[in-house]
Order: sequence, then structure tokens, then C-alpha cells
Amino acid sequence: MAILLTDRECPACGHRHHFVDPLAADGRAAATYEYHCPRVGRVATLRVDGPAAVVRHGPQGAVHLQRVAA
Repeated sequence: MAILLTDRECPACGHRHHFVDPLAADGRAAATYEYHCPRVGRVATLRVDGPAAVVRHGPQGAVHLQRVAA
């Protein structure tokens, strides 16, 4: 399973993206993530402590998140 964060503000560019953690087997969203912002092309960090949808696959175009040690 994966978690999907829809329409969240991107700290790197200020625009809104859909984010997906395709490896969130536990379905939890409480974590710190790194990702590459598609608008500015640089690595950014996103802290998530809120609700997320559990999905089988993220939608096309969603920004992939990777958990990092907090």
C-alpha cells in the first residue's frame, strides 16, 4: 500500500502538489520525507503529521516521497 497526500503546499516552490509514499506499507504518514520538487528541480524536505489517504498506487504525476531519519 501507499499513502497519498493531496494538494499540499511545497516548501521548495510554494505551489501545491500531490505527494505519494509508495513504500508506506504501514499506512502511516507521520514522518519526515525528502523529494525532488518538479518545478524547481531541487531536493526539499516535507514533515507530515496529518491524515493521508491509503491507496494502492499514487496518481500519475504525484511527487514521490522518500522517508528519512527524523
